[in-house]
Amino acid sequence: MPEPAEGALPGTHWIFVDQKGSIWGSENWAHNIWTLDAKMQDFKRVHWNVQEPVNSPMGGNYALDDEGNIWRCREGEVARINGADGSRMQTVKTKKFASTYGSAISWDYRYFGGGAWPRDGMVIYDRKTGEVFEPETSPNSGPARGEFDPAGNYWAAGRGGSLVKFDIKEKLAHEYPLPTPYTSLYTARADKNGEVWAGELNGGHYLRFDPKTEQFTAYTLPEPFSMDRESWIDNSTSPVSVWYVDHDGWLVHIQPLD
Repeated sequence: MPEPAEGALPGTHWIFVDQKGSIWGSENWAHNIWTLDAKMQDFKRVHWNVQEPVNSPMGGNYALDDEGNIWRCREGEVARINGADGSRMQTVKTKKFASTYGSAISWDYRYFGGGAWPRDGMVIYDRKTGEVFEPETSPNSGPARGEFDPAGNYWAAGRGGSLVKFDIKEKLAHEYPLPTPYTSLYTARADKNGEVWAGELNGGHYLRFDPKTEQFTAYTLPEPFSMDRESWIDNSTSPVSVWYVDHDGWLVHIQPLD
């Protein structure tokens, strides 16, 4: 790891491997982003350009596009940031939400999306048309991390007890209450078939949602608790399978029979 900033505990909040095999991570408390060249085993920090304001730290949640640019929504704008020198390449102002907790780029690199923070809503930016959508969701729904499905719809994990979808054709948000009462979600992942996967926090289940039928399938986990912070969809298996690391020390592999 690179040396931490003076007086700050760097931590590691976000990890991503790009198409070239380079590894990206965020030091959430030190407000930095670093990259690791796996071949050279060389760490580098991404620093803000000297012309950027000092109140614009790098740490937090981000998405990467296919050109190695960083996307985020903070301080009332969606920004595309040069991953090499930290300079802003593009900014688009938001109207309702100042920042997002989750960040994602669609499979075709057209859309940027995230669950709004701290209010209840979502931010989706269409790079081709220049449109920004900021749909509000129900009180305490708390859309968090998510990603786009093959049709371009954005799915966010609702910390208030629902799975939240932004329908890119309708330009509307839809909420689907979880089958287990008093549970919530932290992250949601879409597979190649358009189904969405998410783990109930402390609910003892991992969920599979079929948008066509709007029905959940709940897989009972080996322990009565669960704390899914990050999941990996394996689209190479038939049917699709899922891996996730439980916050309390379990590596879980879910292999559906249908």
